[in-house]
Amino acid sequence: MTVQGGDDLVSAELAATLPHSWRVSRRGFADAIVLVRPSSERVRRTRAEYPATPILVLMDAAAPASDVVALLDAGANACVRDTRPDLIGDELRVINGNRPRRLVGAA
Repeated sequence: MTVQGGDDLVSAELAATLPHSWRVSRRGFADAIVLVRPSSERVRRTRAEYPATPILVLMDAAAPASDVVALLDAGANACVRDTRPDLIGDELRVINGNRPRRLVGAA
């Protein structure tokens, strides 16, 4: 898994919960993208740049449902209203399966 940019604390905690075969670094090719509290425009730009790559959005727990809908409409594959690494890891497994993966995270 590759994590680029984004929230360093979330990235570090997430790495500890994922399968050992997944790689964590700051740059490179990605099998999935993690965006931390992005705007809808950021999701649109990311989707346009990486049309086939799954995008997981991390949101504040109190984010309204309308924000979730807006980010999904902008191109996110899934939204998680929490930054707990175990929940994020579970969602990434759903998106990508358990085989070795690289992820890019960006704020």
